[in-house]
Amino acid sequence: MARGQINASLEATVLPGELTIVPSTVNGPWTPLTGSGISTGSEQIDAVRFLLYDIRILDLNTDGLGFRLTATPGELTTPGSNQPQRRTMTIGTVPGFQNPSDAVNTTIIDANTIVYGSSAGVSLDIDYEIFYTIPRLAWLGTYTGTIAFAVTAE
Repeated sequence: MARGQINASLEATVLPGELTIVPSTVNGPWTPLTGSGISTGSEQIDAVRFLLYDIRILDLNTDGLGFRLTATPGELTTPGSNQPQRRTMTIGTVPGFQNPSDAVNTTIIDANTIVYGSSAGVSLDIDYEIFYTIPRLAWLGTYTGTIAFAVTAE
């Protein structure tokens, strides 16, 4: 009986991974790093400071082109419609993105936009800082708001 040889044909597909912001690094609620939250009868510019530290972006899509990260902060508000100017803390100074874990390959375009342009790493950690102004005769209560972060491939 003659022996033959036959080869098995194999096929594997590798799909690109995610380009994502790690949810646990931005979930809150975040409390102010500084800020008294006291109504004084005078406008208090930059009285409340938030620092979101170590926001982590994972670039697992394997294209090697990097990504753009943007932040869109919103005002802080407390419920109610009576005298709405007193129920809103407006955005003050925005130092924005800072302290990237890979400073060499990170370009800070403006306070709310960075571009990470490295194929060497698959993750980047970065901080984000923002201040809010307490209005004159601010309404008492808890003020809440959001900062929307978006990441897109370059």
